[in-house]
Amino acid sequence: MPLRTPASVLEAESASVDPSRRAPALAWIVRARPADALPRWVMQGTYDPEPWVQQGVVASLLARVDEPAVLDALVDYVQRGSGDPYVRAHAAHQLIDLGHADRLGGLVGAWAGQPPWRAAPLALVSARLGDEGARLPLELLMSRADVRDDTSFVVDLATYGWPTLSEALARGLQWHEPESALRFQVARAVLGARDARDALRQALRSTEPGEARDVLDLIRALPPEPRATWAAFARGARDPSVRAAAALVRRPTAAGLVRGVHRGDPYVGEVAIDLSDALGIGQAEVARAAIATDDAVLRAHGAALAGHARVEALIPDLLALAGDDYADVRVAAYGALLVMGVTPPAP
Repeated sequence: MPLRTPASVLEAESASVDPSRRAPALAWIVRARPADALPRWVMQGTYDPEPWVQQGVVASLLARVDEPAVLDALVDYVQRGSGDPYVRAHAAHQLIDLGHADRLGGLVGAWAGQPPWRAAPLALVSARLGDEGARLPLELLMSRADVRDDTSFVVDLATYGWPTLSEALARGLQWHEPESALRFQVARAVLGARDARDALRQALRSTEPGEARDVLDLIRALPPEPRATWAAFARGARDPSVRAAAALVRRPTAAGLVRGVHRGDPYVGEVAIDLSDALGIGQAEVARAAIATDDAVLRAHGAALAGHARVEALIPDLLALAGDDYADVRVAAYGALLVMGVTPPAP
């Protein structure tokens, strides 16, 4: 029987018809492979029909965007018309933030002639790149709710929008399902709408845990300053998990994030691990705590964190997790081992 190396396992997973299996596999491969071996995998991931497969590959590319060949691949993807417009637009905003706006001229006006749901995220990027003619069409699209309820797009609206865009969002709320309307209210609140602020406070205090958690999850995807501000609105949350998670979002410390994992609450644990990963706080300690839990989801997140942070002290733990009973844990462990260049010993 051939040795199951991290590369062989992940390459097999990347060919799965199940996007929930191929998405993490492709993301790990793109994060780990040397630049000269990337084109095949980048093409496979960015041409995948599932937006969240593309999203995972793009996140891996952004993690190594300081490499010239990787930057070129990202610029090519965001300006290519065939990719998912919401993933492309969100990546473009991140490239602009990193100082690469001069490479994105192909996105100016790219919204024109697109179906409404595809045009909206591209129009926001185009406006940010100086296309004044994109602003009014985007406001019209938002007032008609001709958009997809996409977390990254809501975050981009909140971060790069403008006051009259908030007014257009308000006019479009009536056309959204209640859950989607509430998410767009987050963008309006960040843009300064007082009525949206009241709606957020009410949602975070909802007796329906899913509603409060959905809003908090969107808040923690915001940039640092608005994230802390709006997470404070959860102090009065009825759901203790939301209160505990929001406290971590407001004041993330290594010790606090480890306590969040040890709390025994899967939701709070996931928030703690994700914050550690995103902010680079206490990564080794949080990953170690997560890997040791009885919760498979937290173990998988912990293994991924260990790989993202390249915590070599956890290699023995990751080798053990490669034999875990749960597939998601095994894939995350193999991914982390691939990134760190480790092959499990032959049985």
